[in-house]
Amino acid sequence: DVSSIGKAKEYIRSLKKYEGTSFSSIYPAADPAALDLLGRMLHFNPEKRCSAKEALEHTFFESIRQPELEVKSKEPLLLCLEATKLDLDTLKRCTYDEVLHYVGK
Repeated sequence: DVSSIGKAKEYIRSLKKYEGTSFSSIYPAADPAALDLLGRMLHFNPEKRCSAKEALEHTFFESIRQPELEVKSKEPLLLCLEATKLDLDTLKRCTYDEVLHYVGK
């Protein structure tokens, strides 16, 4: 997993190692399917994370999913933060604009 993060791996290796905490111990009343999906979506290594398609196909969504209503994008979604290299001021402005977008919704 550490090999997936490039230059940051030396930093990560320098950190103290901790045993993970199971989601079921944090959320004892949660649906086991929800905890399984959460674990699949939050893998540290992006190569091991489930895709959006895999998440939608997970049993957690079995009773509510309506695939016939889903629309697949023809091209990847590019977000403000992914389009260009950003300096700190631009990153702050983009983050602020994103927060304002959701205020009052």
